[in-house]
Amino acid sequence: MSRLLPATLSGRLFATLLAGLLLAQILGAVVLLRDRAAVLYKAGGVSAAQRIGDLIQVLDRLDHPTRSALLPVLNSGPLQVRILEQAPPPLPDSSPGGQHVRMLLRRLLGPERPQQMVVSTTASAPPTGETGPSPGRQGVPAAALLIVQAQLWDDAWVRIEHRVTTGHQGSWPLRLLLTLIILLASVVGLTLLIVRWLTRPLAVLATAAEGLGRDIHHTPLAETGPAEVRRAAAAFNTMQARLRSYIHERERTLAAISHDLRTPITRLRLRAELINHEELRAKVNDDLVEMEEMTAAALDLLRGVNREEPVQPVDMMALLGSLQADHEEAGEAVVLEGTTQTPYPGRPLALKRLFANLLGNALNYGGQAGVRVDDRADRLEVTVADRGPGIPEAQLETVFEPFYRLERSRSRETGGVGLGLAVARDIARLHGGELHLQNRTGGGLEAVLTLPR
Repeated sequence: MSRLLPATLSGRLFATLLAGLLLAQILGAVVLLRDRAAVLYKAGGVSAAQRIGDLIQVLDRLDHPTRSALLPVLNSGPLQVRILEQAPPPLPDSSPGGQHVRMLLRRLLGPERPQQMVVSTTASAPPTGETGPSPGRQGVPAAALLIVQAQLWDDAWVRIEHRVTTGHQGSWPLRLLLTLIILLASVVGLTLLIVRWLTRPLAVLATAAEGLGRDIHHTPLAETGPAEVRRAAAAFNTMQARLRSYIHERERTLAAISHDLRTPITRLRLRAELINHEELRAKVNDDLVEMEEMTAAALDLLRGVNREEPVQPVDMMALLGSLQADHEEAGEAVVLEGTTQTPYPGRPLALKRLFANLLGNALNYGGQAGVRVDDRADRLEVTVADRGPGIPEAQLETVFEPFYRLERSRSRETGGVGLGLAVARDIARLHGGELHLQNRTGGGLEAVLTLPR
């Protein structure tokens, strides 16, 4: 059953509301049509009773020859009239419709009328041009023949047949279909408005959650709307404030540790100069420099990317070209291919840091780097490739973890402290993009940056 339901909450709400409203509308339409037949039948009976009553009163005032002369005129349309010289056989009178008409006729003709009056209803064929009778409400025929036999004042009898229709002919399925189509359009429009109104706070909350992952200083949610939405927004804002406080506390703690370590490191460096063994002195100095670099790198990671840097149009080809020129001046080979159609809205210093980290890794492990720019309608894709040893498939994601290095010695000659890729991915996600690694056919590694347009 769950497989048949839409995947999104708004889709499920829409399907549920639409099904419920449609069921109610269909049931209402069926009941309306069925009751309509009964109402029309009753109204037709009242009209027929009035016409029959008027006709009997007119016939009462006429003599026999005049009545006979008037019959051809009366026998037209739904009426058929016959004058009888003697009382006709009684007719069954069990129909609820017939009983209703008889009561009306008694009120119209008065209580002094001879009580030899009989009313009967039987099924009747439809008039020419109709598709045929269709069943109406139980006990209500689509067309009925009303038969009245009444005694006149001169002891003659009159038999009047009057066809009564409910207006519930064979075209009712088409009318029902048109009614349902109109109701469906109205219900769908109303349901869409209700679903959007109900799910909009959830969409805003989801957007805020995504923004929080990119920027801890994201603007807090407005605590408005229904009570449940206000509570959710307040809880989200409280969580954001606590996360921000936690991160700032970690930054302050590490900054304090870094500051406190500088004094003993400086003392150790001075004391290292007193070591007479040159090789040992060099190793101690290297260890001290590495300690300073690791402490500074850890603090840099906690502080993260400068998210306050304003977004502005960035010429990607010019940015990459400047990095290419810097490496070429240092004797390192960087090949740049591709072009961009329009500037990319981003943070130039952060993007420069991202590409510097990727190029540094490619040149360090592959000796040379190739950069390919592919500008598409919906995204900008930049690939930095090398022909180095590559990375085992199982570690393509692990290398993005802070301080993780494939080369475990952490020697400054074979790489940094393992923060370059972590910072690069952080910058990519800050721009709403993604960074991933993949091994190249024939050896080497590709770092693929995808930024949305």
